[in-house]
Amino acid sequence: MKKTILIGMSGCGKTTLIQRLENEAMAYTKTQVVRHYLNFIDTPGEYLEQRRLYRALVVSSVDADEIGLVQDCVAQTTWVPPSFATTFAKPIFGIVTKTDLAESQARLDYARGVLVMGGAARVFDVSSVTGDGIAGLLAYLEEPMPMPMRPRAVAAPVRRVVHEPSVLSHEFGDIPVARLLTDHAARDMTTVGGAR
Repeated sequence: MKKTILIGMSGCGKTTLIQRLENEAMAYTKTQVVRHYLNFIDTPGEYLEQRRLYRALVVSSVDADEIGLVQDCVAQTTWVPPSFATTFAKPIFGIVTKTDLAESQARLDYARGVLVMGGAARVFDVSSVTGDGIAGLLAYLEEPMPMPMRPRAVAAPVRRVVHEPSVLSHEFGDIPVARLLTDHAARDMTTVGGAR
């Protein structure tokens, strides 16, 4: 399974989702520090809510294969900025949580839109309480990581160095013989003081 870091605002359901995915007893606890599980990294919501803490998210994401942006469909606001994915050098997918509490389709669409604008390539709708959508998310997380593309080695062009016969001038350096035969000024440069 891919190692995944979950990023989302406080109370959006990151910890509960991890407990469901890791088959642990679901009990709400406020995440105060970055917490490592077997296949997941849980982050405090404050890391997303306070821009000055983005560095902590970037540093914490180094150990992950992918990043899961989490937005619950009950929240009326979001802290996920547009193009947030450009902050990271990892693939990003989105997770809409608390789908069992969605008041309307518009709330689900809003949460999906937030994640897509944030840079999520795929979005999954899940409910940690009922288990809806968990199987699809697990199937995605168990897919193998694509192999990184390696740049193909390109052979450098071979340059042939052709040395033309030249005459050494103390004042002007090497002067090609071909130039001496056609250019009177060049011939004058090879004689002392320019005299013939």
